[in-house]
Amino acid sequence: MKNSLVLVVLTALLALPMASASAQELALTGDMRALQGTWRVSFADDVSIVVEIKNDTLTMTTHTPKGRGEQAKGSFTLDETQNPKHMTWKDVEGGRVKIDVNRCIYELHGDTWLLIGGKNERPKLFLAGEGKPHTTFIFKREKLTSDLQALQGKWRASLADDVSIVVEIKNDTFTMTTHTPKGRGEPARGSFTLDETQNPKHMTWVDVAGGGMKLDLNRCIYELHGDTWLLIGGKNERPKLFLAGAGKPHRTLIFKREK
Repeated sequence: MKNSLVLVVLTALLALPMASASAQELALTGDMRALQGTWRVSFADDVSIVVEIKNDTLTMTTHTPKGRGEQAKGSFTLDETQNPKHMTWKDVEGGRVKIDVNRCIYELHGDTWLLIGGKNERPKLFLAGEGKPHTTFIFKREKLTSDLQALQGKWRASLADDVSIVVEIKNDTFTMTTHTPKGRGEPARGSFTLDETQNPKHMTWVDVAGGGMKLDLNRCIYELHGDTWLLIGGKNERPKLFLAGAGKPHRTLIFKREK
């Protein structure tokens, strides 16, 4: 009965907590420290690459109208003594990407990061124009919106005394896990977007998969009140109101922040 309850609610739903810095993070200085975080370069209105940098590692993800692409991961080094400055990507692999080494030059101006990669041959200058054979990538720092910032961390929605769903949010991705008396279920993972300008506010879950679940899209509405997050998912049809009662055909999930 409890397992079926979890399945029903999850189907209806489809719909960083602050941590002490590691010793390595505390040791970061100069451009390495300034580059930490998430950066996006846009190629068209709806095509972009997002690079997330943590310490000396990077995760690169493509975003297209078809959704979020596969990730490529690798590491990098910096040499700020050079002019222009040097960045070298190493062992970047994932999806269709496999790069043993990419010798780049870069400039960093606050929330703008200019990058030219040359693979085995490092470029020498930043030049105006299309930049053949090398192209300048203009990355802009991704800044969390107010609600996106507030949602970072772990949230739990109780479905019964001993049945619950835990959602962990990191940047614009989430991991959702069921907890029952039989233990912890297999997690489902996906990404999401927010639109705080709507009333009620919109949350859209994209490409959720894992634990026997596969949902391409879940159009939700939400409210956020401190450590309480109210969410209604409607799959292809976004709900319009938060209504009292059982909520057919939609159910309101009440998440509480895990501290």
